[in-house]
Amino acid sequence: LVVSPAATTTYYEQGVNGVTGCVQTAASQNITVTVNPVPAAQALAASANPICLGSSTTLSITSPVAGITYNVYSDPALTMLVGSLTSAANALVVSPAATTTYYEQGVNGITGCVQTAASLNITVTVNPVPAAQALAASFNPICLGSSTTLSIVSPVAGITYNIYSDLALTVLVGSLTSAANTLVVSPAATTTYYEQGVNG
Repeated sequence: LVVSPAATTTYYEQGVNGVTGCVQTAASQNITVTVNPVPAAQALAASANPICLGSSTTLSITSPVAGITYNVYSDPALTMLVGSLTSAANALVVSPAATTTYYEQGVNGITGCVQTAASLNITVTVNPVPAAQALAASFNPICLGSSTTLSIVSPVAGITYNIYSDLALTVLVGSLTSAANTLVVSPAATTTYYEQGVNG
């Protein structure tokens, strides 16, 4: 006899003789089937979204419940486990190589009951990083006191190319774009200029 009680239920038996019709007079034996609740679906959050390729973001459960482990998957079939979250350890760092949707599934650590509601998910968008682009100078070499104009050889629309005069990229000289691709410099000594592209 298969039963699917919606709440904790006690079942009682009563024997009946199929030939004589006599009914059991002894107290019924019983069994109580305890029904534990299943974890509710919980929303996922990302500390940064979108991110650039090569960067990371931290996933967390918005409203974690104590005693529930939230397994996080990178596929809707819930087969590719990325990691787990709990109310006590609610941070999971991910570095997807492409735009990825993450899904949660709660499991009660005591009862073993698994979330039956549809998984909630979050899509982390991964944007490509700008490619390095060659710099050109209108005049090179130049005489002390003269100037030259720097430009990006093949600028990409939407990318800002910051120009620095040090390898550590800390001394900003100016910026170039596909629409404004000239930067006049007058170095007092031989100088190497470096570009770094930024999307937007």
